[in-house]
Amino acid sequence: MKKKLGIVTITALENFGNRLQNYALQEVLKNLGFEVETIPNHTVYRYRQSPFFTLAKKAASILTHSPKHISELRRKQAFDAFNKKYIKFSRCYSTNKYIPKKLNDNYDFFIAGSDQIWNPYYNFNFDLNFLAFADKSKRVAYSASFSVDEIPREKVSDFNQYLSAIDNISVREYEGAKIIEELTDKKAPVTLDPTLLIDAEDWRKIAVKPSFISNNEQFIFVYYLGKRDDLEKLKDNVIKEHPEWKSCRIIDIGLTDNTEIYSVSPDNFLWLTDNASAVITDSYHGTIFSLIFNTPFVSMLTKGDSFSMDSRIKTLFKTLDLNVDCGEIAYPEKVLKKEILDIKRNKALNYLKGALKINET
Repeated sequence: MKKKLGIVTITALENFGNRLQNYALQEVLKNLGFEVETIPNHTVYRYRQSPFFTLAKKAASILTHSPKHISELRRKQAFDAFNKKYIKFSRCYSTNKYIPKKLNDNYDFFIAGSDQIWNPYYNFNFDLNFLAFADKSKRVAYSASFSVDEIPREKVSDFNQYLSAIDNISVREYEGAKIIEELTDKKAPVTLDPTLLIDAEDWRKIAVKPSFISNNEQFIFVYYLGKRDDLEKLKDNVIKEHPEWKSCRIIDIGLTDNTEIYSVSPDNFLWLTDNASAVITDSYHGTIFSLIFNTPFVSMLTKGDSFSMDSRIKTLFKTLDLNVDCGEIAYPEKVLKKEILDIKRNKALNYLKGALKINET
């Protein structure tokens, strides 16, 4: 009988990297022999799951004819469809105030991660995100991310307490490893984001071409999350270096005024990244999938409203030994060394096997 494993991550956002890392970790763990479910995490965003919220969105769209409202609703519907098709969710769910009493009894292991599950600027359920509800022997963190360089002073004590209670921790960024060592004296390995544990051909099996792309159409794919002041300059630089791309259509999925484009699903996102002439992004996962699909890309560092998130991109480049300058066009076939990626994948899989006691008889 297969052992049962529950993934604890962020689940209620329409974020491409978040949903794809969840899928990747699920598939990797299934390949290791587990029955895998993701625990629906409605913390902070629980109201968005309610029928009232959906009806309110629909009413707002009809009454105001707002492209923004319509686009947001359609994107949520696209993500809901992806989740239903590709992610196996537990019947148990948690919120910022609620964890099912019998959740611990339903699983042999729990994995916290990946993504920004430990970002101190997010409002989250400490007992859930740090697996405090589970037996200590069941707690594992895989490529968990703080996504910041330091923990705010007022939260240091809490983070110390919760991190000290997890024996098996790997993190996604070097700054995260530094935080853990400073708070707990533990040395946490830095492991690959789950999306990098799956080959391009396996990702292509679930990629879906959007209906708004015509056959053989050339396009530049833009996935930009931060302030867009520099975006036009980036576009100009890309065209300047590649005049043959001047006639390319710009597919920008960050603009709500085009509902059809904004409401792409995660499987559409995969196809767009794979088939673009180039990708312009400030997204961590936008950069990762450009590398996976061997698509030329321009990657920019991103800052949040009150904190830096640069460590994600910097760790990615350092871990894979990539000679890439942010803001300049990078060519994966020139910078990504397969042998290094293979070594890092093996390291990640060995960590999981050890933490989940796969090799123990």
